[in-house]
Amino acid sequence: MKSLRLRWDHKNRTWIFCADELKDEPLFYGFGNIITKLTREYGAVMARKSLREGCHLLIDTLYFPDAYRFEKSKEDIGGAWYENDKLGRAWIPCTNILGCKKMLYLNVEVR
Repeated sequence: MKSLRLRWDHKNRTWIFCADELKDEPLFYGFGNIITKLTREYGAVMARKSLREGCHLLIDTLYFPDAYRFEKSKEDIGGAWYENDKLGRAWIPCTNILGCKKMLYLNVEVR
């Protein structure tokens, strides 16, 4: 499992990777909205804390507790489109994270 630090960029209203391989890369095409939805599942106080202090994206090719399963619908340059029935569809830059597998499991952690 990989844990990648994210921070909220208030100016551009998007999540930004803090990790070395993706440092300062913003989340595009619905992925930022999914991260926001996942932080809100912790409740309003923790969701606001994540906007101030950031959160961790937990992602793996194997299921882990409380993970959401995303199925690949289409591969695209540098990543792929993944779908989840509850959270929606998003482009994930999986090439730089774990490779674009048929399924990815992800969640966020607010500390």
